[in-house]
Amino acid sequence: YPDNLNEQFYILWDAKGKKGAKNGTKGAYNIFKKLAANVDSDTCETFVKMLVDDINKYSGEAGYPELHLTSYLNQQRWDKLWLV
Repeated sequence: YPDNLNEQFYILWDAKGKKGAKNGTKGAYNIFKKLAANVDSDTCETFVKMLVDDINKYSGEAGYPELHLTSYLNQQRWDKLWLV
């Protein structure tokens, strides 16, 4: 895991308004931890910056503000940019 995993998670946690479950087996932290398991600190920071930018960009979309961080990470919602 990257050295800055916790710090980067809390940056992401603070960026997402309606957050959902933070901990537990299906919580946002555990999902984030799995996504960042094999990256270095710089890559983790870049990933979180991209996620925060995506969250800020789409925060006005219908239904998007209600989306919990857990769902955002589970559904890999940032990946929708590649579907266009």
